[in-house]
Amino acid sequence: STGDWSSDVCSSDLTPLNVPTGASCISSVLNPGIGSTDLFIAGTDGIHIFTPENQKQNVDSLLVIPAASVDNGGMLNGVTQLSVLSVGDKTTVFGYNAAQQVVFYVYCAAGSEATPTAWSAPIPICSGAEAFAFYLNNQTFNNVLFVHLSGENLLQLTQDPSNSTWSQRSILLPSTDNSDMVQFSSFTSHLQITDSKIGRASCRERVYGECR
Repeated sequence: STGDWSSDVCSSDLTPLNVPTGASCISSVLNPGIGSTDLFIAGTDGIHIFTPENQKQNVDSLLVIPAASVDNGGMLNGVTQLSVLSVGDKTTVFGYNAAQQVVFYVYCAAGSEATPTAWSAPIPICSGAEAFAFYLNNQTFNNVLFVHLSGENLLQLTQDPSNSTWSQRSILLPSTDNSDMVQFSSFTSHLQITDSKIGRASCRERVYGECR
């Protein structure tokens, strides 16, 4: 149970951000160089960034990938999913436009995320998509995307780390049966710390745990 999160968070801990007009989705990425997080937001006019320095109240986001400056067929108009990762010397943004059913990506040199001229033009890598997910292959340090097409069609796209080109293969999904099921036991835990002096949830305590 998640409970009423609004009663567990102090208003002083919340920082309202000036999101861009038509904000439709967000994604964050850790900047390993400084140990903080960049926040990317898709808006009507393109993709914006909140760097750690401008994640403050009454500070506007920075438009780094404008929709009007690139000939991308409207890929940046109506983005419904963003995924960002920063590995090695490159930061990559994967996006999905549901209206056009297209998956695209755009990249820049790591550390230059707040510089609009550092970003490449958005490159479409798959059309006819309904959803996508990606992961980083830690052994070869290249990106792998799984794209769900119509019906039960699943496509795997793998990027060559040497020249950044993409190869693809279709994945045949086994047919499902109504009797197919997996049974397992699981549980969730909800921890709430209450301040004995004020009788409500405390938002100033630090909790530390150890995994075994």
